[in-house]
Amino acid sequence: MPADRGSADWVANPDFPGASVCSVNLLTLRPPTMSRIPLERQRLDIPNADPYVDGLPLVLVTVGMDHQPFHRLMRWVDAWLKAGAAARVRCLLQTGPAIQPALAECRDFLGFAELEAAIRSATVVACHAGPGSIMMCRWNRQRPVVVPRLARYGEVVDDHQVTFARRLAAGGHIQLAEDEGTFLALMEAALTAQASERPGNDGLEVTEPLRRFEALIDDMVRSRRGGRR
Repeated sequence: MPADRGSADWVANPDFPGASVCSVNLLTLRPPTMSRIPLERQRLDIPNADPYVDGLPLVLVTVGMDHQPFHRLMRWVDAWLKAGAAARVRCLLQTGPAIQPALAECRDFLGFAELEAAIRSATVVACHAGPGSIMMCRWNRQRPVVVPRLARYGEVVDDHQVTFARRLAAGGHIQLAEDEGTFLALMEAALTAQASERPGNDGLEVTEPLRRFEALIDDMVRSRRGGRR
């Protein structure tokens, strides 16, 4: 089973020949020991990765556990930092096997507790369109900037992430960036948003976005299967 897809069934994806889309019972993907330690008591085992170190907000970018490198996203982040963001943020990148921008604090991988703590602490989170990455963001009241991996660049085996991300964006669950210009604009907008306007501060219980998210995925898969009959 590909990494970061969780427990899923795969069905044909008519939008991309040869691709597939996943049916995920998202409630079953929830880890049994989710950390609920208050942020002020959490310590990340990552140098300088605490929120607002030196007065700078934390930006987290994570690419999941896929073995294919996601160089494209790393280059977009690198360009954003070089354009001036590096002076305004602390950027923590979980890069996997991809290139590592010089102006960010980079780790190949983060443990579950480290990643969850970083997501909860971050002002802005960006990630690939892996269900596991997105769900961890939603559990922790973040609406991430999401960049789907593309098969034509060797980032993933097929283009299932595109369909998945577009459906989630249509439901308001994520902020979708399919090109570099949109990515840069969304990162800037998320960074400058007031705390009361940032995704995840809507007062919902953690179970409510999970319920809505699961219903969306179930509906998507039912419609796909219905079209095949």
